[in-house]
Amino acid sequence: RPLPHRRLQSRPHHPRRRAWSHAAARAARSAKRVVRKSVPTMEQLNIALDTHRPGPLTVQPGVYIHGFSLSQNQPSAELATAGQMWSPQLRAVLDFGKVCNQVNIREHHLTSIQPDQGFIGEITYRAQGILQRSLNVWNHEMDFENLRRKIAPDKASRLACIWVAEDSSYGRNLLGTMLQHSFFIARVAVASFRFTKADVSWFESYCLEEQDPDFIKKYWSGEESACPRWEFLLEGMIQMIEPKEVEHLQKYGGHKITDSDSPSYSGHKRLLA
Repeated sequence: RPLPHRRLQSRPHHPRRRAWSHAAARAARSAKRVVRKSVPTMEQLNIALDTHRPGPLTVQPGVYIHGFSLSQNQPSAELATAGQMWSPQLRAVLDFGKVCNQVNIREHHLTSIQPDQGFIGEITYRAQGILQRSLNVWNHEMDFENLRRKIAPDKASRLACIWVAEDSSYGRNLLGTMLQHSFFIARVAVASFRFTKADVSWFESYCLEEQDPDFIKKYWSGEESACPRWEFLLEGMIQMIEPKEVEHLQKYGGHKITDSDSPSYSGHKRLLA
């Protein structure tokens, strides 16, 4: 039985495509504004994060991979211009004018998020897409978020996180299965103030088989299923580590950034060693 909360209903005449295109354009412009400012040092960033409660960034050992469609504006814009991607809460800290106006996802009343709102800065571009395109999946995400708040409040939120996988053939196969369509995979370093390892098989079982709250509990507890498929949820930032991948993204990404707007990757300060 699904967890009790207000579930969204489809709206037959909702202008999804127009709202989505405007949201993508705003996200790309926001990414450019952040990059044009001076990139803070790790110390400055941690001071800002501590002021706004998430806590300091911790560099995670090892290399991970992040995948997304080249047609997506926001990830292309952020990664092509700075070689970095930020979770919503960190982006608000970097773009200092937003941090006072943005509601943390942990304090947001989830029932107030509606498809006709356009871009909502507290959740990720991926979550925006689910909200606009699939209310059924969105309601499943609400079940996971509601129970996370009760039993695992310190875990990274699926609505406000960046997804990564381990840098291996297994991780690449996992991203290929999850993304399905044409996508780009980047090798990245990770720094986070929340980092969660979870078996995505529990989420898939909940969506496709039975809406059993035990599946949600097992997901957030990190329990291993019979056929584990590990994903990593992080709130913080990722940084591309292969200059050739950044160059490819600058040429073929869906953000359409001109040469004058795209400084070279080597010209940026790197927050991760």
